[in-house]
Amino acid sequence: MKIRRLFGAVLTVPVMISGLLLVTAGPAAACSCAVASEPEHAANADAIFVGTLVDRVDPPQDRMWSSADPAVLTFDVSAVYKGTVRARQQVVTPMSGASCGLELNGTGPFLVFGREAADGMMTPEPGQLVSYLCGGSRAIAGGGEPQLGAFSAPQPPGAQPPGGQPHGAQPPGPAPSPGDTGASLPVAGLALGGVVLVAAAGAAVLAIRTRRRRLLAG
Repeated sequence: MKIRRLFGAVLTVPVMISGLLLVTAGPAAACSCAVASEPEHAANADAIFVGTLVDRVDPPQDRMWSSADPAVLTFDVSAVYKGTVRARQQVVTPMSGASCGLELNGTGPFLVFGREAADGMMTPEPGQLVSYLCGGSRAIAGGGEPQLGAFSAPQPPGAQPPGGQPHGAQPPGPAPSPGDTGASLPVAGLALGGVVLVAAAGAAVLAIRTRRRRLLAG
């Protein structure tokens, strides 16, 4: 009898451990967002746009996967408030809201805040943006028109970024002051030099003539 009980206890331990692993296999913690205003989200973003969601590609799940694996969302962009945004813009985000991925229901339109550079969690390809649940992205219908502070003037996609120059452009040099042609100083210097030479030559000729007269008079 004691042997049977001991054997039953030995079989029960692996079952309990398996159940515990199944319960704890999910994300260790859900995404927790700090409270921030929409103008604050706008100041922290590299790009801001309004667009409708036309495609979503999740990572393949025929292997071991994580809620932090990247999904690629594609938007048809209608307005750009900040940064360089394409007419059809791709955004990389974790595939699940448990890992701070975007949670967007339906097609939108959505107000999207994005970053351009890799951040240790997501690595965008050239032309893609990175966006997270805590970055301020939302449905337009759910929160009204964008309230973006200094970035409140929308532009069409592909236009010059509001509040700055296109990427790679060089800032213009200082404007010349009125009457400054850039060549006036050299021209004035040459003219003054010519006057000095003419005056010196005239003085030399006058001195020679005066000396000759004195010699003839003597």
